[in-house]
Amino acid sequence: MKMINFTQIPNLLLQNHQLSDGDLVTLLVLLSLRFGNNSIFYSQEHIARLRGKKKRTIQMHLKRLKQLGFIDYKKRGYSTSNLYTFNDEKIFTNDSNNSEKNFTTITRDISSHKSNKVPPNNTKVNNTNYNNMSDEEKERINQKIKEIRETLPFLKNK
Repeated sequence: MKMINFTQIPNLLLQNHQLSDGDLVTLLVLLSLRFGNNSIFYSQEHIARLRGKKKRTIQMHLKRLKQLGFIDYKKRGYSTSNLYTFNDEKIFTNDSNNSEKNFTTITRDISSHKSNKVPPNNTKVNNTNYNNMSDEEKERINQKIKEIRETLPFLKNK
């Protein structure tokens, strides 16, 4: 049986002009660590390693995500990780009643994963609303996807 590891990306996030590319990718990394919970408690160092960025850069992205209302975080004590809580309403909904069209799902086949190697990136994009978008919207989303692929090591060269 093949194991698929994926993070569902709301199109609303890809089209959100308030989020910088770094804010968006940091939020996506946090969402990928979520595993169905509304809160996580990873260290900023761990998040920075996943992003391939400095801790200070991650701190700036987290502060902005909090200011925009996508997440909230609280210190858990000295020299421990923060507790991050997600605002699902802000992340996953909009005024539209048809939420099914508001997601892009990127899947990655990890069935051949070996502990010392990064799994192959067999990416498939399924976007049910993509064909109904203007060329400008499609170009913006394609640019965001390209930037995400360049930022996340396991998505490079795909």
